Amino acid sequence: MCPAKADETAGGLAIETDVARVDLDSIPIGSRNLRLPRLDYAFRIKPECPRGFNIASVSIGIADTQHVFSDEEYAQQGVLEAILSVPSGQIAPLPVGDFCSNKDESKKLLRIPDALTGHALLHCRNSSEDQVLYDSLSLGIELRCASSTRPDPTPSIR
Repeated sequence: MCPAKADETAGGLAIETDVARVDLDSIPIGSRNLRLPRLDYAFRIKPECPRGFNIASVSIGIADTQHVFSDEEYAQQGVLEAILSVPSGQIAPLPVGDFCSNKDESKKLLRIPDALTGHALLHCRNSSEDQVLYDSLSLGIELRCASSTRPDPTPSIR
């Protein structure tokens, strides 16, 4: 898990997530950009409001995919967990060069640590005011090439 932590003295969000993994069969030579399938990111979030404030809501998002937790969910769980599934159409094609092609069979693993960005929002409230705390986190992708010697030139994602 890759933790990102905000300053706890003023309240904040402790966020953890793993990289998304994609297994590929092969990519045709000359296809430098890869259209990714849906990516799933599992989040664990520990929100903390500043002293004197209570949690009103917590939300996380990647591209146009959002999840909003209520204060009731936080009261029951303490640490919030959610899986965000980002549809392929919300992800820009990824430049991969000759990765997983018949041209370069030596590259079997490609890690992209900052492929997407996740955003989190913590809404805190007391009897007289509201505070909103934001955090962002780089989301990685790991591409694994199963076989670069397939005779079929069409890309296949498993």
